[in-house]
Amino acid sequence: MANRSRRVVPAGLALVLALVTAGCNANSQSTSQSTEPAKSKNAAPLESVPKGGTLHYLSRRATESFETANAQMVPTSRLRWVHRGLTSWRTLPDKDTVLVPDLATDTGKTDDGGKTWTFTLKEGLKFSDGSPITAKDVKYGIERSFAPMFQGGLGYHKTLLVGGTDYDGPYDGKELDSIEVAGDHEIVFRLKRPFGNWPWIVSMPAFAPVPAAADTKPETYGEHPVASGPYQVTSFRKGAQAVLDRNPNWTADSDQVRFAGPD
Repeated sequence: MANRSRRVVPAGLALVLALVTAGCNANSQSTSQSTEPAKSKNAAPLESVPKGGTLHYLSRRATESFETANAQMVPTSRLRWVHRGLTSWRTLPDKDTVLVPDLATDTGKTDDGGKTWTFTLKEGLKFSDGSPITAKDVKYGIERSFAPMFQGGLGYHKTLLVGGTDYDGPYDGKELDSIEVAGDHEIVFRLKRPFGNWPWIVSMPAFAPVPAAADTKPETYGEHPVASGPYQVTSFRKGAQAVLDRNPNWTADSDQVRFAGPD
């Protein structure tokens, strides 16, 4: 079989599972999320996942792309073939859904009851173009979701982040000060109020890293995004087909969510 994973893009996988939707019902009454990684009993051995072949994925929507800034999909959707977040959801048959680290080393730390959250990125992460994934890329990816052109996506973070309701994105040169970056690997979020479910919020598609230098045409960036996940978009025909191939810079040992079986 050809060494590529194909999907036809009249497109949108509306994964609305009662199990995973529970993670979207975040509220400030929850206790702080544990920073411990998922227990090994929830892990499926990678060697048991079949490798190779081509996956064909069909959808009914004609307006689908791999844009994360206005995505309304949960973190188990097809967007996670191409994009990674700070955290993600491990979903396996007959097991509970578990929040696990993704680009981050853990599921977040807070020392003030959930009003300030800190995440540290793993070492050695790279985009599909070979450039390093940094905290600055994560910050920029989030900031894009505030731009008026991307209205309509999952917006929990827009009302929780300090200054979020008055921010219109990075395209006028402004940054959102409540997202702070310390070096290449640390990112800090300052919220309006304590919010114990913030580690679930940062698993949403809007928290995927985007290198600012690649975002020269924001309206069509989602058709050819720079990938952080196991696959990259190598061909895109709007309303017809997208072709995904392996991202040569994705490593399975840094990712406990995506098994990436098809070639």
